[in-house]
Amino acid sequence: MNLKNYKYINSLKKLKELDEILMSNDTPRFKILAYDTETNGLRLNNNYMVGFSISTSSEDGYYVPLLEWVPENTVTKRKKKGRLVHPYLKDLAKNIDFEKFQELHDFKINRSLSKNDKGDEEYTYEFLINSDGQFKSPWTGKTYKEFFSLDKEIVIPEIKYYLNRWLKSTNLIMHNAPFDINMTYSLTDIDLTDNLFLDTQLLAHVINSNLSTRLKDLGEIYKNELGIAENKSAKIEQKELAVSVFLNGGTVTKSWNPKSIWRGAPKFIGKYAAMDTCLTYALHEVFLKKLVSDFGEKGVKWVFEDEVMPLCKEVVIPMKRNGVRVDVQHFNKLKMETWNKLLELEDKFRKDASPHIQELEDESLTTYKLSEKVLILKLIELEKIEIPSKIDSKTGLRKQSFAKNVVKSFYQKNPHWIYGYILGEDEIPYSDEKLQTIKNEIFNEKEGRRYAFNLNSSKHLTKLFCDKLKLDKTTLPQTDLATKTNPIPKMDLSTLKDYIIPKFPWAKTLILYSKLSKLYTSYILPVINLHVNEIMYMDMKQTGTISGRFACSGGFNLQTLPRVEELDKCFKCNSENVTVNNIIELIGSQVCNDCGNITEEILCSSAIKKGFIAPPNSKIINADYASLEPRIFAFISKEDKIKEIFYKGYDFYSKFYCDIFDKENKYSPDPKDKNFLKKIDSKLRALIKPIVLAIPYGALEGQVANMMGFTKSFKNDQEKEIIYADKDKGKKIISEYLTTYKNLHNYMTTQEIKAMTEGEISSLYGRKLKFKYAKIIGQFLFKKGVPYQDFIKAPTKILTRGPNIYLEVEGLKFSFNYDELYFLLKKLNLDYNKVFDKEKGTYWKFIRNLLKSELDQAKNWPIQTVAGHVANRAMLEMARGFKANNLNASIFLQVHDEISAYSNNNCIQKAKHVLQSTMENNLFTKLIDVPMIAQPLICDNLKDSK
Repeated sequence: MNLKNYKYINSLKKLKELDEILMSNDTPRFKILAYDTETNGLRLNNNYMVGFSISTSSEDGYYVPLLEWVPENTVTKRKKKGRLVHPYLKDLAKNIDFEKFQELHDFKINRSLSKNDKGDEEYTYEFLINSDGQFKSPWTGKTYKEFFSLDKEIVIPEIKYYLNRWLKSTNLIMHNAPFDINMTYSLTDIDLTDNLFLDTQLLAHVINSNLSTRLKDLGEIYKNELGIAENKSAKIEQKELAVSVFLNGGTVTKSWNPKSIWRGAPKFIGKYAAMDTCLTYALHEVFLKKLVSDFGEKGVKWVFEDEVMPLCKEVVIPMKRNGVRVDVQHFNKLKMETWNKLLELEDKFRKDASPHIQELEDESLTTYKLSEKVLILKLIELEKIEIPSKIDSKTGLRKQSFAKNVVKSFYQKNPHWIYGYILGEDEIPYSDEKLQTIKNEIFNEKEGRRYAFNLNSSKHLTKLFCDKLKLDKTTLPQTDLATKTNPIPKMDLSTLKDYIIPKFPWAKTLILYSKLSKLYTSYILPVINLHVNEIMYMDMKQTGTISGRFACSGGFNLQTLPRVEELDKCFKCNSENVTVNNIIELIGSQVCNDCGNITEEILCSSAIKKGFIAPPNSKIINADYASLEPRIFAFISKEDKIKEIFYKGYDFYSKFYCDIFDKENKYSPDPKDKNFLKKIDSKLRALIKPIVLAIPYGALEGQVANMMGFTKSFKNDQEKEIIYADKDKGKKIISEYLTTYKNLHNYMTTQEIKAMTEGEISSLYGRKLKFKYAKIIGQFLFKKGVPYQDFIKAPTKILTRGPNIYLEVEGLKFSFNYDELYFLLKKLNLDYNKVFDKEKGTYWKFIRNLLKSELDQAKNWPIQTVAGHVANRAMLEMARGFKANNLNASIFLQVHDEISAYSNNNCIQKAKHVLQSTMENNLFTKLIDVPMIAQPLICDNLKDSK
């Protein structure tokens, strides 16, 4: 593919010419168009279109600007040492053609040659960046700030007329269609949902869910199929635009991808946008062929009729457009209460940890340095005098300056002590206490906290507890970056609870502080900052997981809202006769009126969910599938003993305990029986709960033993007790588990073998998962005659001895050597040196981990993906049910196995019936031989939905 015919449409004459290309009278000339929008950000109803592009083929593209970025004369000087390389200029890296480069980008650059510290010759580049600017309409001449309130007048009537005429009369292809459709609708009121034929991002995810779904990345991945020459890049226009954005003061990533796309010069943004739609058009042709060849007729039907595209059009687009309603007043109250409590906890901790914290701060623990200039600017602000400045000879604009002659002239006009202080002639006439207060205020403004010691910093906590209080770093859990020579302890909640608090009980304050701080920064502040008129417009994604389950992004993850805590029973005696009091909404205490047990400082995170509310005159209808994953787990494994749980209404975990361990039939899984396990010995039920799904998903002997609390111990040479997992018990439990559920065991083995022999597995309804490593490693082990199960279970101490090892299996020894490891990594498309520079000392353990991860996916993914199919189809049929019954109801959220909808009060019961019936009985649940249960609740907020 190649952009052969490109036009920048910025006049009425060109609009008419484009109309003649696209239309024959009132009939579209093309059955399919590719469409894309360019915007000044990614947030619906907060950012808006600045232009759009249309392509009629993979080679013909047109861009219509609504606004163009005009840089202002204010500039920032930049210097860069070394080679000034922009990725699209890699071919010119050895001998950069500066004249061509400067002509292309309309900017000047000076290059000088000098020697660096090592004595090597090195170029220094000096250039100017346009740091400010504004939008200007090429149609009306009107100007706008970079981020402005919605003004639908930026779309002149002629553009709106043509946009409607061109796009509403044909089929459209888009990449991330919900974004473009909703952005177009928010500005023009033109709804393109019904015209959407295909979203290439969704189809890319279907074809290979392990690969990036970004448009330009796909262009590189499928270069051969697209006809792009090996020495050419699908990202050339992106790189050119990135340089333009950079020179206009916009944001680019480290890999030179433009973020502030709208700041690009017109000639670059137009070409970039047109190339995007051409690439979208070309990818749709490639992907449709792949869909037919790889998935067959069933896959095509699933994509276009049963789930993928209908879900996008009928559920995802309206869900994103309508958003989720929040109670901003409630969140503002949470913000005030929580912030004050955090300050209180911080002061308490500082008092308890004194004088160690003060010593650390005195030793310049923090990386923040208070510069003299920052202090002076603050003093000028407090004294309300003018900042010294001068006229810039290049721009003609006045700019800040602390040059001696500039400050001296200001001092002569106004002999204020600050000017004298800058010149070294006066002192600051403040007391030490007042000056320290000012410095603290500056620190607070710059860093967002009051003190240098940061309770949220793992580095600072490590300095306190390890460096100052002499806790051995090597005895604490380590981060992924830690090495034997450079231990880096984790300072998470589990480390605090298990290692820090037992030794330093006064540090208990950190537990509550850490939890509260997490809620404050992850939920409370984002709601306040991101809502638009009390509505959160988050990005619910169909492509966010490899299983097809929904994910959420956009600055707030609605998929991870905190669970509702259970405070209705005593934590000690299980009595329901309890009294609960709240200090603030997020912290409560419980008093048992029977046993007298008092539990304080309980985190009441459900206060977050309480802030997600129904619209006026409406309610929330919410239903959570009862044990969806276990039900599908039973169905897919064809294990009748597990299916029996759902046919007979048994308790899930009680049934597993009784099947595996209760050889004497002492207990029953039936809630109606007098010897019901959950009722008479809940501890036994709790014992088995962690392993029920962990074993089928790949937990090994040590993990199983740890989860069930089975350990051994010995004393080392220093008489220190070392506790470790009892792998023998873990092995016995796994054996009993798999012997009890033979069909489940067969399923696990079948999935592992498929991954290693075929390199992919399929879901029940058509989705596929491809593996990068399992087939190659499996073939390697097969040729060596090594059973893959034994390789996975091999002791880590053997696998990490080096590239040359011996593995003993049932008396047979297998040797693994350096050459095999090197060439295996090469076949896996991994660089030996890079892998083991990053994965120090892992060797064959690294290979084992690659294999085990994919084999575990092979067992887990089919269950997760069918759960995704079921929930997705439920939403699709639900949306259709609301529409068919003319109900004022809509889906607003899907979280794992839970679906939430808004319903007007006048149709609440009908909407409830539609929600329940579509969740329990839809196209996909009918194929599952285990009953589905989803009992709806009607409530005012998400807290009450549980």
